[in-house]
Amino acid sequence: MKIAVMISNLRFGGAEVQTVELVNNLSARGDDVLLISMDGDLAIRERVVPGIEVIVLGKRRYADFRMLWRLVGLLRDFKPQSFIMVNSYPAMYGFLASLFTGRRFRMIAIQHTTLFKGFVDGLQNAYYMRIMNRMDRIVFVCNNQKDHWIRKYGINSKKAEVIYNGINMSRFEGYTVDTNMLRTELGITAEDIVIGINANLRPEKKHEDLIGALEVLLPQGYPIKLLFIGDGVRRSFLEKLIETKELGSNVVITGFVQDVRPYLSCVDIAALTSVAVETLSIAIIESMALAKPVVISDIGGAKELVENGWNGFLYKAGNVMQLADAIKKIIEGKLFEPMGNRSFEKAKELFNTSSMVDRYVEVLKG
Repeated sequence: MKIAVMISNLRFGGAEVQTVELVNNLSARGDDVLLISMDGDLAIRERVVPGIEVIVLGKRRYADFRMLWRLVGLLRDFKPQSFIMVNSYPAMYGFLASLFTGRRFRMIAIQHTTLFKGFVDGLQNAYYMRIMNRMDRIVFVCNNQKDHWIRKYGINSKKAEVIYNGINMSRFEGYTVDTNMLRTELGITAEDIVIGINANLRPEKKHEDLIGALEVLLPQGYPIKLLFIGDGVRRSFLEKLIETKELGSNVVITGFVQDVRPYLSCVDIAALTSVAVETLSIAIIESMALAKPVVISDIGGAKELVENGWNGFLYKAGNVMQLADAIKKIIEGKLFEPMGNRSFEKAKELFNTSSMVDRYVEVLKG
């Protein structure tokens, strides 16, 4: 099957990593895949397997007619049987392009977002929904997200599918690294309890809430250090906040890393403090695959990742005291290993690449 896949960019993020995983596996099954990036941010380009052509459209502005016409030309030349568009903005361009190509291909939109950052994004998305309902299928990555979009945006429930994000479990199962050496390099001692967050340093990820929880727990005698795995636009803000609060010895920012596994292996508890955008976090699934207990804000599909009190804890997004209390429960109950083992089993059963790709093949075939 000839399949075109379009995404806004290939920066380091959950939707982007998931898209690369999908196209790589479709190609491995013998499909002819064309991957289209709307702009030139190609941070994870090297993860795309050889043999898959990657085309950059060169987006210059939100409404870019030059880019639209280039997309029309690509689709006419490639002649895909199916066209997958990742998130609303690419879906809009994909739909417009289909009007000029005669649309002889199956159109599938994948949505990775549940809650939006602000009023403008939400209003814009209401417009996108008119286009979404023109797709042959709309794929959501968790049930809570699908139900929310049907209820709020009037998505046609007959076109809606749920396919969980999946990761390549073979990269995580049995993975080992000298954590003692790496922790020492990071300034972390054997006695420290490390709370790690693997996420771009962006406003919606709300890293400062974890800093707030640290301020609550340190005076209570808990030897906690925070490990921020990633980089982004909020790094200088967070560094200034850490300096102001005199917490420099308790917070480590790694910057961008190509392989998160060594750093996640150093973590005792994996956290995610997002207040928007998050739906079914790849970062948390990766932490679960490394047998970590998890504490995450209760937005998007959080309840489908974490069974409260079983493999981790949920807390109300933005509530620093609940976040601190959830961390304390794991520490005081010595729940690191039992919760971590349950996380691993759940990731292996529900969030593996093989199951994900099988479901996408079903959708692609109609």
